[in-house]
Amino acid sequence: MVRRLRPTPGGGPELPSGERIAPRHIEILIHLANTKEMSVSDIANRLGVNLTAASLSVTQLANVGIVERKEDPEDHRRTIVSIAEPYLKMASEINAEKVVPMRRALGEMGEEKANQLVELLVELEQKVRQQPEFKDEPGSEITG
Repeated sequence: MVRRLRPTPGGGPELPSGERIAPRHIEILIHLANTKEMSVSDIANRLGVNLTAASLSVTQLANVGIVERKEDPEDHRRTIVSIAEPYLKMASEINAEKVVPMRRALGEMGEEKANQLVELLVELEQKVRQQPEFKDEPGSEITG
């Protein structure tokens, strides 16, 4: 199962520039593929990172043309992010490869077992993050 969730060796899909998409960028694309658009704050919350980290990743994706940013017409302080049209198919394929099989498997387990699994995984993540060896270092794939 862990292998199924791991990033593709050598990084994610290759861009026309020859660069590869980092796991942190893939996570953003998966969320956007499922919601169509999100604010940078919502992305930060979903990824469990601070606003600065989310904003940096979104900026990197925007600089290479994968996502588009626009001002929220209802709140000019918010930035709304969506996948750029040329990359919708790629994002959909990433979603189909990484998320759809997991959702289907969770559905087959039943709600109670799926909820227990999610709770245990959240607890595990919290415990791992508390370990002195754990570091959440940004990669160097897209620097745009």
